[in-house]
Amino acid sequence: MTYVGAQLRGALAGTALVLFVWGQWARSVQLGATTPGRFGPWPALAAELVLTFVLVTVVFHFVDRPRLMRFTPVAAGLTTLACILVEAPVAATSLNPARTLGPDVIVGSSTGLWIYLAAPPLGALVAAVVFQRTRGDVPCAKLAHTDDCVCHFRDCAYREAAEANAAVMSEG
Repeated sequence: MTYVGAQLRGALAGTALVLFVWGQWARSVQLGATTPGRFGPWPALAAELVLTFVLVTVVFHFVDRPRLMRFTPVAAGLTTLACILVEAPVAATSLNPARTLGPDVIVGSSTGLWIYLAAPPLGALVAAVVFQRTRGDVPCAKLAHTDDCVCHFRDCAYREAAEANAAVMSEG
């Protein structure tokens, strides 16, 4: 819950800052509020669901492979860019309920809000279930795993492997 609260506070603070800095220019685009595009709510719901699924799946595949995990931020950023380019005309691209709530609360908009509160979590959940059933559990949620920093994730498979390797090395 702390993470969700931090996301929401960040979205509200960021939107308020945009309004303060750009004033009327920011208001002219409704502070970036997400609303369904000209195709309506159902295509917007589908786009949010599918593209959130794609984004989360990309992240899972990168953090699941030690050789790729250090590139996770780049892969996630490029995937997000692609999602925005594809989805913007259909649904204004949220991919995160907090990203929608910040502008919507400050602008006072609720057009299609249910789409942006339901689709991203559902798309992420479907991605997690599909990944878990096809690849198994993600070994760790940390984006980059190095021996320099202790991993505090519960049941970190990488930490357990490193500890086992260290034990073998100390015995030999």
